[in-house]
Amino acid sequence: MNIKLLPALAGVALAALAASAAAQQPSAYDQGRGLYPPIDTPANQPARDYESPPVADTGRAVNTAATTSDVRAGSRVKDAAGAEIGRVVKVDGGMVTLSSQGKTTKVPMSSLSTSGSDIISSSSRADVWAPK
Repeated sequence: MNIKLLPALAGVALAALAASAAAQQPSAYDQGRGLYPPIDTPANQPARDYESPPVADTGRAVNTAATTSDVRAGSRVKDAAGAEIGRVVKVDGGMVTLSSQGKTTKVPMSSLSTSGSDIISSSSRADVWAPK
């Protein structure tokens, strides 16, 4: 082999190595952030809205404000958990008198709503019957 060709051959080999190394360099996108795209790109957004819980379809109407035509004497009033608070004794203006276990108390009509045929109180049983 000719000694005069050695420097030229070494130069070609170095150029080939440099080109190979450049081809294996990570792109600017990959540097420092891993190999995967950020999770907040539109293609990777979740398919559902996680900010509000899913609503089960129970066949009942959505809670609506109770009116004097909804609340009648003898109607049962429940709390949000479904426990019975008491029965309606009378409706007088904006106040509803409830009775349970021989006691009576008054609650504002605005604290009651209807869900299907149920009358729901925004207060718990303990809050309604707490001494005032």
